[in-house]
Amino acid sequence: MLRILPVLLLSFGLAGAQAQAPVALQGDGSQARYGTAGVVGRLGIGLWPHPGVLDWDGDGDLDLIVGGGQRLHNGTYLFLNEGTQEKPLFGPAERIGEGKAHLVVADVNGDGAADLLFPGGYYDDVRRNRMGKYVKLPVERSYHVGRDDMWIAVDWDRDGKIDLLNGTSDWREYGWDDAYDAAGRWMRGPLHGYVYLYRNVGTNGAPRYETPVKLESGGKVIDTYGTPAPNAVDWLGDGKWSLITGSFLDDVSLHRAGVNGLAAPVKLEAGGKQLEMELCMIQPRVVSWHKDGRPSLLIGQEDGTVWLVENLAPRGQEPRFAEPKALLQRDPFVKSGVLSRPVAADWDGDGDLDLIAGNSAGYIQWFENTGTKTQARFADRGNLKAAGQVIRRIAGPNGSVQGPAEEKWGYSNPWVADWDLDGRLDIVVNDIWGDVQWYRRGADGELEAARMVEVEWTGAAPKPDWVWWEPKAKQLLTQWRTTPRVIDWNRDGLPDLVMLNHQGYLSLLRRVKVGGELKLLPPERIFVTTGGRFLNLAKGRAGSSGRRKIDFADLDGDGDLDLVTDADDGPEWYENQGSQEKPVMQLRGKLVEARLPGHSPTPNLADWNGDGKLDLMIGAEDGFFYYYDHGMLSVAKR
Repeated sequence: MLRILPVLLLSFGLAGAQAQAPVALQGDGSQARYGTAGVVGRLGIGLWPHPGVLDWDGDGDLDLIVGGGQRLHNGTYLFLNEGTQEKPLFGPAERIGEGKAHLVVADVNGDGAADLLFPGGYYDDVRRNRMGKYVKLPVERSYHVGRDDMWIAVDWDRDGKIDLLNGTSDWREYGWDDAYDAAGRWMRGPLHGYVYLYRNVGTNGAPRYETPVKLESGGKVIDTYGTPAPNAVDWLGDGKWSLITGSFLDDVSLHRAGVNGLAAPVKLEAGGKQLEMELCMIQPRVVSWHKDGRPSLLIGQEDGTVWLVENLAPRGQEPRFAEPKALLQRDPFVKSGVLSRPVAADWDGDGDLDLIAGNSAGYIQWFENTGTKTQARFADRGNLKAAGQVIRRIAGPNGSVQGPAEEKWGYSNPWVADWDLDGRLDIVVNDIWGDVQWYRRGADGELEAARMVEVEWTGAAPKPDWVWWEPKAKQLLTQWRTTPRVIDWNRDGLPDLVMLNHQGYLSLLRRVKVGGELKLLPPERIFVTTGGRFLNLAKGRAGSSGRRKIDFADLDGDGDLDLVTDADDGPEWYENQGSQEKPVMQLRGKLVEARLPGHSPTPNLADWNGDGKLDLMIGAEDGFFYYYDHGMLSVAKR
């Protein structure tokens, strides 16, 4: 019997008239919803959130503004608090303007109103003017500005004039890609993050800033591991500024106000242990969550969610932080972190399709279809477990070719199939490491510990030439972040595997039975183009390698399988003009016009509405799922 994981999203009755449940899959390319009115789940905007708070509607509690400057799901979003300050619950997002990365809610000009500050200027009094009154700031910079560029407004020297702090990162020494030695040691430098003070020697109405200087703490220049995200905080309410800084990874540091400047940084604790966020690329913000003004933290993390780290101690006492809690939203879209990787499968065996999804964090998430074959309705059942532990395989210090800054990423790319032919669905997955693994499902419905997908190599197991470590005997080590498409290609009743080989060629790994045991043969390059070349889907080497997402289906109804691959402006399909045994692939163009820019949006074909025709689900970089009925596909219009 399958053990159901705890439900993460619950249904609550809405005040007033009975709310109309939003349709889960509308079929027009819009984002998938849960299909139940009043569903509550984690608040999220897409990816890379920059949060701030203010009482937007004047009802006495704090509302939320979240900026996101990324290409997909771009916008600055307002979430009204429909709950209370003690138990906040935010309504659906309202887009109030274009996305602004590094957004901060602050009083920039000292008039007491909330402004939206970002690199280069601010929107004045956002409650009154929304994002309609832009003010440029007279700042000049001669120092290097990296991917982080966050500003805060604070009277740092307590002279009544609003100064500026700028936190920016420097990746030049890090270099980003392919720099491990044979022992897995990173041979370039770390990330850096610096904080600059712009002292205002003019007025609040007409600021004039001195040449910026780097802030120090403990007698040394502040240098974080990227993403400094500086926040000034009066830690004890004694009129002295301390400084909070973040990092590209998952922790937050305090530089406490001292007698001779800021003291050396210490890591903040929450819940009795060092504060460590679930994901990376964090954006901490100091907020006065309670009316007594005590400093709490809001932290946005890579997947678009925003977390409250509440200070439980009264104002004036040493802060005591609770463990981070995700802020909740009514009627969110279905979302799996970022870089969502959907697979349709009847995971619970009830006759309809569920949604299994990988994501950048390395989890494999299950959205149960609690509806029907013809009208899906989803419930978030959480991340799958194996051997009693949540599946999460991440890079660690040297598992990503792009370096140790990626240690918390996993890039799970799952497929669901009965790999061992025991009548139960298993999970096969490729990820950031590039070594394909599988999780067998036992008779009790539970997944067992990960096992290697084994190949009967005739010599040493091959690997991409930029991978520093050596594969084990029979280990399948190929290009990272690619789909391990399990399919009975030669129609002999055995599940084969089609995916990119270590050189980027689309390849077939045949399954055979030897002495009653299933064996997987080495990759064969059987896929050729109409020009007679073997089909290579790789776009580069090292960090640019892999990343390709594939699916197969008989799109043109001629009895053989065609190929669908990822593309930013809509998945592309290759018509098989050969045969199943000797496929000849001709690129036919877009399957749909999707316009989903970002890292390899993942197509998956399945019949979601029960009409016997294949529909399309795309998992995008923003973590949402975009759904198209069969009639919207180009092959349906031929």
